[in-house]
Amino acid sequence: MAKSLCIPSPVFKVYSFSDRLLKSQRAEIRSFLGVRLLTNQDAKKAQGWLSQQALSDQSETYLNLAGKANKIF
Repeated sequence: MAKSLCIPSPVFKVYSFSDRLLKSQRAEIRSFLGVRLLTNQDAKKAQGWLSQQALSDQSETYLNLAGKANKIF
């Protein structure tokens, strides 16, 4: 990580990775990026969306296979 950030690696040896500090920094990053923590409602919406995508993909695949089968026979 130090190499990616172009800083000397000994800096990380003295850096504190305490839970409290990490939580605070994650909150700062979320604030800076304008995002928030996900909620159960977000998870339910994502699950519903993924289910719809899977169903539409299955229907599309079925129609493609049916069309190919019709061309063969």
